[in-house]
Parts: sequence; structure tokens; C-alpha cells
Amino acid sequence: MQRPQQRADREALLWEVQAQEIHVQAATGDWGMGPDPAGPPPSAASHRRQPLCPRPPG
Repeated sequence: MQRPQQRADREALLWEVQAQEIHVQAATGDWGMGPDPAGPPPSAASHRRQPLCPRPPG
């Protein structure tokens, strides 16, 4: 029967899409939960505060 295989394929695709969304959220530090009292993940916060190539002002 093809039905179980189609369902398994659809579930695998759904998991793949969810994994990509989580990867994007982790990369941008945006988890879509609104204001978080704990603040963004530490890695995202430190990246935002410290540019990769700090330049002297001016």
C-alpha cells in the first residue's frame, strides 16, 4: 500500500521544514515569542553588542 509511505514522506518533509525554521530562528536570535524577560540567547546578544570588526569611531 502507498498510503503509509506517503504519510511518512509528508511527516519527514514537515520535520525538515521545522528544522530549517529553528535554524533560522537560532541564527537571527528571533524566536517569535514576543518580549522575553530573560532576554535573547547569550550568543545572539553578544554578537549584536560586539561587531565582528570593531572600527574606531570617525
